[in-house]
Amino acid sequence: MKRILFVDDENKILDALRRMLYTDKKRWDMEFVTNGETALEACERGHFDVVISDMRMPGMDGATLLGHIQDRFPSTARIVLSGYSELEMATRAAQVAHRFLTKPCTTSDLQTTIERVCTLQDILSGVEMRRVIGSVGELPSLSSIYASLAQAVKNPETPIKEIAAIVEQDMAMTAKVLQLANSAFFGLARTVTSLSAAVSFLGMDTIKNLVLITETFKAFVPDKRIPGDEYESLQTNAQRTANIAVKLPVDPGTPRDVRYWAVAEIPGVPS
Repeated sequence: MKRILFVDDENKILDALRRMLYTDKKRWDMEFVTNGETALEACERGHFDVVISDMRMPGMDGATLLGHIQDRFPSTARIVLSGYSELEMATRAAQVAHRFLTKPCTTSDLQTTIERVCTLQDILSGVEMRRVIGSVGELPSLSSIYASLAQAVKNPETPIKEIAAIVEQDMAMTAKVLQLANSAFFGLARTVTSLSAAVSFLGMDTIKNLVLITETFKAFVPDKRIPGDEYESLQTNAQRTANIAVKLPVDPGTPRDVRYWAVAEIPGVPS
């Protein structure tokens, strides 16, 4: 039975969540707490597969809590459930959360999100693999691309297409931009799959904040023990793997996230 921890400083919200998920109590062991400190104590007492937290809470806010969860319990999936959409809050949450949901959230959306996260955890059944992947807050960006992007966003006249062209050269930046554009913080009614559309929607100011103000895109300092051209090779291999993954024939009901792990079974694809 999967164990789910809900964290929100409003008891009315927690009561509503209990009612929403009442029919799931036979398949999920759910616990509800009102602050970050109590949530960490609960995690110390027993492992949780998923932690779902509000963002704005007195004392320890949601981003701080999920940061602690990431460091101390990296195999636990982290989901934000919030009614606020400030850019600063979104970029902080992007560093520590795997999924974003907005209040009010339908029962179906909440159940589907938890189910998909749990499905991925079952696929990543190895405890060590889950720990390593769960501890990753962001992928490293190549320093040359980071420098080009930082220079481009300084000029307010730089075309959006040019910004998108720079971003698409780096899978770490691409993943982060698409993640934020599709997060519940921005409340889009449709899924954004085009990088150009994501950059256009977020706008120059947002991209500038991501690159220059927050720690979302850090300049990557290569490990001297690894040859410099090795990073380019890893990037190329990963991009080829992703291109194959999205073309895999899968059952329409299979969560999109799952197909990316199936590519590991294809002979000849670098792991």
